Amino acid sequence: ADPKISASHLYLHPRVAQSGCEEEVLSAAAELWREMQTGANKFLGMTHSGCLKLLQLAAPDLGFRNILCDESQDTNPVSLSLLWRQVDAGASLTLVGDPRQQIYSWRGAIDAMQGIDCEEFRLTRSFRFGDNIAWAANVILQKYGISLFPLIGASGSEDAIFDGGLPDDRAKGSHALL
Repeated sequence: ADPKISASHLYLHPRVAQSGCEEEVLSAAAELWREMQTGANKFLGMTHSGCLKLLQLAAPDLGFRNILCDESQDTNPVSLSLLWRQVDAGASLTLVGDPRQQIYSWRGAIDAMQGIDCEEFRLTRSFRFGDNIAWAANVILQKYGISLFPLIGASGSEDAIFDGGLPDDRAKGSHALL
């Protein structure tokens, strides 16, 4: 979310870092960013991430009163900076996500819900599976000591739990192997 690239944004393998090439890498990154913005390099175009960064750097007030950020456990710092700018301009921000489903931390995503003091609501009823799957999930979560509110399945859903093989009637409901 910073306005300029700096050494804090680099990860250099220890052997590369020992070579003292940090300034060269920073200089090359700054040059690539300039070329992306100007179109000076016909082989290097502006990416989606680059467009998002330009929007964030412009610090616009988008004029929205209410903003919903889904999958907020995987928010990148540039997007989060843009969202907080909207909150500063008077927007209401609702964050939805599950920290246990964070899958993009390897590329710099952060959990936008972390450290925010606000009212929290838990969604424990699923329309994706029935009571049998919910029961099995609760047993597994309890076994591994994951403290959650109990999951509740969609009543009336035709789901099945079995311990191997394939069910005779694969066309009915959803199935899970346990």
